[in-house]
Amino acid sequence: NDSLVQSNLNLNTIGSLTDNITLASADNDTARILLSYGNSDGDNSSSESGDNGSFTIVLQTRPLDNVTIFFNDNDTSGRSLGLSFIPDNLSFTGKSDNWSTSRTVVFGSRDDQVDEGSKGSDNQTFTALVSNTLSNDPLYNADNGTSISDNLSGLYALDNDTAGVVIVSTDNLSNENGTTGSLTVRLRSEPYGTVSLKLSADNDTRTLGSQNYALGVYLVPDNLSFSYTSDNWSTAQTVVIHSFGDDNDTVDEGELGPDNQSFTVWLSSIDDDNASGMLYDSLSQAKINLNSAGSEVDNFTVLSTDNDTARVLLAYGDNSSSESGSTGNFSLRLQTQPLNEVTVFFGDNDSSGRQLGLGFTPDNITFGPDNWTTSRTVVFSSLEDNVDEGTKGFDNQSFTALVNNTISSDPRYSGDNGTSVSDNLSGLYAEDNDTVGVV
Repeated sequence: NDSLVQSNLNLNTIGSLTDNITLASADNDTARILLSYGNSDGDNSSSESGDNGSFTIVLQTRPLDNVTIFFNDNDTSGRSLGLSFIPDNLSFTGKSDNWSTSRTVVFGSRDDQVDEGSKGSDNQTFTALVSNTLSNDPLYNADNGTSISDNLSGLYALDNDTAGVVIVSTDNLSNENGTTGSLTVRLRSEPYGTVSLKLSADNDTRTLGSQNYALGVYLVPDNLSFSYTSDNWSTAQTVVIHSFGDDNDTVDEGELGPDNQSFTVWLSSIDDDNASGMLYDSLSQAKINLNSAGSEVDNFTVLSTDNDTARVLLAYGDNSSSESGSTGNFSLRLQTQPLNEVTVFFGDNDSSGRQLGLGFTPDNITFGPDNWTTSRTVVFSSLEDNVDEGTKGFDNQSFTALVNNTISSDPRYSGDNGTSVSDNLSGLYAEDNDTVGVV
């Protein structure tokens, strides 16, 4: 009876000898990393403008060794568009009681330049994740540690970016003489991918006679590309504004003579090649911001200086005629292309009321948008009167050919507008063949 060898344990029944037996003890502890909101008021909000939120973290059980916990969020963009954490890791020890003491983690919104979610300021929702754990306690190490951790959803980040196309500056130097104007363009917020956009200009194309003419402006280039990968989205790109020049536009537009014409520019298409960039796929969302961010418009106006002046041009041919029957002539044409037909009527400056001056063949000529540059000839003759004009006997009388009326639906060539912009041709001679005397 004094020997352990002889006095073996009989387990449950006599004769079933054993050296030892197993006793079970139920463990009611579960390793877990607990995350919770910062306070009862719900400190779960942050903003890209600098406001921070917070949450707390604690271990549910005493670890066998030190445990270091690392944090991250569920942003999958690869662009750091989510949350930042201070600190981004915490350590707990099993030898002291700090494993059971709640620790605070401050989270902030990363101040990116991407308009996320809906257009403009709105809350983006993220989840705080335990991304890794390191410990010699296997229950709190690596995958074991992350698999038993809380993930804290419903952390808000207020986005302060707004999508848009900014017209940074415009100048209105465009002129039909070849001088160009310009405007500069950038994006208001960083795109997800590469944004391609097209600007269109109102060219006021008209059919004049048998041809079409563009009377406005055109943009070079009219297609622009902005990308987050090349980081050029915030760099203003230059678009040159060209007026359709004299090889095309020879119409006096607007008021009579040189003046500024207004033309509209608008965003006609836009596309982000990244599926997440929906705001830059929509013309209704990616509005034009004129000269400053926030001043949204559907279109804007650029100026083009018209350098054409409507005028009826008269030029000398043979400037002498006589009452004996010899004739002279002059030519005429228009200086600018009319919008419609223009009929020009002639007279002279004889103020006698006796028809002692000149006659014209024809006495009116019509020009149209197709033949306005072609010089036409007018023959003038001395009216055969019986009056000895000027000095006694044969001598030259001098008259002026006048444009005394114009008729056109083009207002620059109609009525008083037409006569006021016309040449008057002086120095047309009529040789008088009468001699005063008593017979």
